[in-house]
Amino acid sequence: MPRRELRELTERTENLAIRTSTAAALASGPFRLLSLLRSTPLRHHEARLNREIDLPQPPSPARVRRHSIAFLGAVFLHALVYFLLSPPWMGEDEPWHFEYVEHVSRGYQPWGGEPILPPNDVRPDARTILTTSHLQVRQRFHAIPLDAIDRTEREIMQSMREHHFWQRIDWMGSETDTQNFDQVAKNFSAAPQPPLYYLLAGNWLRLFPFDAVEARLYSARAFSLLIHLATALAGLAFARTLLRDETLALCAAFMVAWFPMHARQASVLNNDLLANALTAVVFWLSARFLTRTNGRFEPLWMLALCALCLFAKSSAVSGAIVATLAVLLRTEGVARAGR
Repeated sequence: MPRRELRELTERTENLAIRTSTAAALASGPFRLLSLLRSTPLRHHEARLNREIDLPQPPSPARVRRHSIAFLGAVFLHALVYFLLSPPWMGEDEPWHFEYVEHVSRGYQPWGGEPILPPNDVRPDARTILTTSHLQVRQRFHAIPLDAIDRTEREIMQSMREHHFWQRIDWMGSETDTQNFDQVAKNFSAAPQPPLYYLLAGNWLRLFPFDAVEARLYSARAFSLLIHLATALAGLAFARTLLRDETLALCAAFMVAWFPMHARQASVLNNDLLANALTAVVFWLSARFLTRTNGRFEPLWMLALCALCLFAKSSAVSGAIVATLAVLLRTEGVARAGR
């Protein structure tokens, strides 16, 4: 038999064997199909089969790098518009978040604060002397003087007056009647929040020795902008893990990064940003773990980030839930493939 006819016969036989094995795997279930697709004989023919059914080929590393830089630049310019146009103190609970960050930047530790003790013969009831906002800050920070709490609060409120906070948000009292945070929002403070975001933002703020409150606020907001960019990159990595088509992956990442509320958060001070960033990275590592493209130590990084999520914000527990599901699904897939 001529060599050409022998090669064609061999290819037809291989294709028939692949189709027969695939049909049998589909009848057995998706996990058996996944095991089959990872077998050595099929991997040998994967590139040829992809060309036959016209699947998109992975882009080159140089092209991926160019796309990533362009994507990051577009996300930055979009978020920068919100950063420049958002007035001071217009973020959700931003005065209280900035107060927390400001205390950290001045060297006060957000743990080991003074508890509220019941009154006795020599100790008066602190709740009748101090405002609720002062009490919560004192509970959070170790050895913070009351005059430091009061000074920071007054500086922030003076800036709020100068930037017409009460004209923009008219349901939080009036400018003339408001002298402390309790009169802005009763029984509210950011002090009970987990400390991770504020530790990072406070130490970032130490790099900018400005005196004006507004300059310090925008310096802290710049940290939020950087977190937003990191979140967008994690979203792009997640999309690339699950989508073979580079164009679809970029579109999916742009949809998340350019969502108006996400871009607006990049312009304000809020611990939701760090919670979103950590959760996005956990999602990406979970996708890599589930698709078996992870490195040796990535599961450990995934667990460490799940723990950090709890120190960022309680809502970030969703990252731990997704990581747990990824582990369970992969374990179930291995178990079914072995049957």
